[in-house]
Amino acid sequence: MNNGAHRDQKDAVTRHVRRGAEDYGRVFAVMYDISGDSSPLFDTITRDWRHLVDDLGITQSDRYLKHRGKPLVVIWGFGFPDRPGSVEDANRIIDFFRAEGISLMAGVPADWRRGGEGVKPGFLPVFERFEVISPWSVGAYHNDADIDFHVSARLSGDLSHTRQRGIDYMPVVFPGFSWSNLFRGSQFNMIPRRGGRHLWKQLYEFQKAGCTMFYGAMFDEVDEGTALFKVVARSSDLPAQGRFVALDADGQQLPSDWYLRLIGEGRRMLRREISLTPNIPISPSQPEPPPPAPGAQQAAFVNQEVPSQVDPGKAFVARVTMRNSGGVAWTAAEGYRLGSQEPQDNQSWGLGRAELPGSVAAGQNATFVLSLVAPSAPGRYAFAWRMLQEQVAWFGQSTPTVWVDDGAPNAPATGTPQEIKVKHGYRGILGREADAGGLQNYSSQLASGSLTVGDFCKALWTSGEFALNRSQLTPEQLAAELYTGILGRAADPGGFTATVDAIRDGRGAERAAEMIESPEFAGRFLQ
Repeated sequence: MNNGAHRDQKDAVTRHVRRGAEDYGRVFAVMYDISGDSSPLFDTITRDWRHLVDDLGITQSDRYLKHRGKPLVVIWGFGFPDRPGSVEDANRIIDFFRAEGISLMAGVPADWRRGGEGVKPGFLPVFERFEVISPWSVGAYHNDADIDFHVSARLSGDLSHTRQRGIDYMPVVFPGFSWSNLFRGSQFNMIPRRGGRHLWKQLYEFQKAGCTMFYGAMFDEVDEGTALFKVVARSSDLPAQGRFVALDADGQQLPSDWYLRLIGEGRRMLRREISLTPNIPISPSQPEPPPPAPGAQQAAFVNQEVPSQVDPGKAFVARVTMRNSGGVAWTAAEGYRLGSQEPQDNQSWGLGRAELPGSVAAGQNATFVLSLVAPSAPGRYAFAWRMLQEQVAWFGQSTPTVWVDDGAPNAPATGTPQEIKVKHGYRGILGREADAGGLQNYSSQLASGSLTVGDFCKALWTSGEFALNRSQLTPEQLAAELYTGILGRAADPGGFTATVDAIRDGRGAERAAEMIESPEFAGRFLQ
């Protein structure tokens, strides 16, 4: 990045990536891999970022990836013994991006939390300053038993640690491994792909454990044999010179795009479009679905205006803007509409489809003005939409899910003291009303003394539901939700700061329990 010609080449790549993302409804972000960098890290990274923002304007693109509402930057390599960067370097760089209003993701060693030979000492507090942590685990497990051990010995503890601190967790998944050309004498086909079973086992087990995002390693890394993009399907088609792993290396006939298709199915499983399953849901013998017409059925989310609270049974208006990022116009005559999601085709808001405001040409935005009616039963409801062509397919991005309070979310709960504590705990921690089963289970255990309020709060905070629906919230957002859900009021400045600090320190559940056990709670709700 310090060399003019090298920077020009990287700038050209950046422009191409941006153009591709904008044309085809994808997203992009910047990653700084500090491996092998001998220059002063702070100066190099901050100078380059200013160039990308000020000169190339990358964050002005509506396709630049955002996390928790902020542009995302990834820094890969802090804490590895063979990579540069001290604790001081890392903290200076984090402080710089914080001041820039950036959300940060860290690519870290596999044992980042426990430490050891593979991690520089003193880096755990640094890692805990990032919004997203992604441990590098390529090569760490060779078979199904290894993956099971990785989940129990590493990943489960990592998930618990990050959830308690309001950090998102992005494990790495990889299809297989072989670097016998990169390192002569190493084992050829060291970690067999097993026709995709190695990759799918990770996708299934990690999601089953509660993971809500994945890092696919890698799209195009050929030297370590982890490439996910199209590769040679048959050994007979390999070059005569050299030794390479074709997709039939493990005795199976697979199409060249097999791993792209598996990643696509993994995405569908992650988005709950298909059921969580340990078995690969598609077959290599299935014909590849025909490609859509150039640019057809592409949609990108642009913006939405949704009230955070509505009155039960009352009408309200919301606005959703989608961009036609394909090459074919959307028309009502061709059946293009906006449809409800979470769950698909729901009628929660009195409307399952929204008509186009008019013909929408490629590259244009369409703003849907939705005249909706809130459910008559008070509660918290999901608001999400996606484009579709009737009788053909749903396509493109969904709108980000927004949870809307239907009715006064802070109305005092009623019932026994234990039921009141459970109801307010659900509101503050999970952001919803307690379901009948959870209310009966937890309140009876509290009444019998077999469960403490602290145990109850920890159970909600470390639940899969919390990981799926709440882990994307910042510590500040979580703190505000605890106050409104548990104490029924806005946070005072001192209490808010203490609560944010507790969440960052992994004591969010403890802080919630303190609120429920507080004299204020007893005076307001238990009299």
